[in-house]
Amino acid sequence: MAQKVILIVGDCYALNYLIDTVLSNDFNVLCADSCAEAIKYLHSNLNIKAIILDIPDVTAENYSLLEHVHSSSILSNIKTVVISNSNDQGLVANTAELGSVLYLTKPFDPVYLSDYLKSILNSANTEWFIKRADLLKMSIVHGRALSLAAPVEPGC
Repeated sequence: MAQKVILIVGDCYALNYLIDTVLSNDFNVLCADSCAEAIKYLHSNLNIKAIILDIPDVTAENYSLLEHVHSSSILSNIKTVVISNSNDQGLVANTAELGSVLYLTKPFDPVYLSDYLKSILNSANTEWFIKRADLLKMSIVHGRALSLAAPVEPGC
C-alpha cells in the first residue's frame, strides 16, 4: 500500500526539514514554500491526506488556503494542522473555525505531531468530521443537541 502524502507549507527550511525527517518513515512528505504553490500541489496530487501549515505571521494568504481546502468538496477531507509562533486564542479559534484539526505553538514536539497524524490518518476507526452546517441539520432532524467537538458516527 502506498504511503499517505503530507504537504508541509512554509518557508522555514529548518522546520520543514525537521518535520520531513520525523514524518518520512510513515508518510510521503512534500514541501511548498507558499500557499500558492500548495494549491498547485493540491490540484495535481489528490493523494494528499494532510497539510501542515506553518504560520509565522497571520496573513490573508494563510486563511485563504484553509478556506480553499475546507470549502472544496474535493479537498475537504484533507486534514489541516497549523503551527504558529502565536498562542493567541483568536488565531486558534479562527483556524479551528476554518477546519484545522490541530493547532501547535512553537516550540512543539514533532514526534507528537507524527503520532497525531498517524492516529487520524491510519486508524481503521477514523472519526467522521462533519461540517457545522451538517451537524446542525442532524441535531434538528433528530431533535437532540450535539456537541460541535464530539465525533459523530455515520448513521446518527
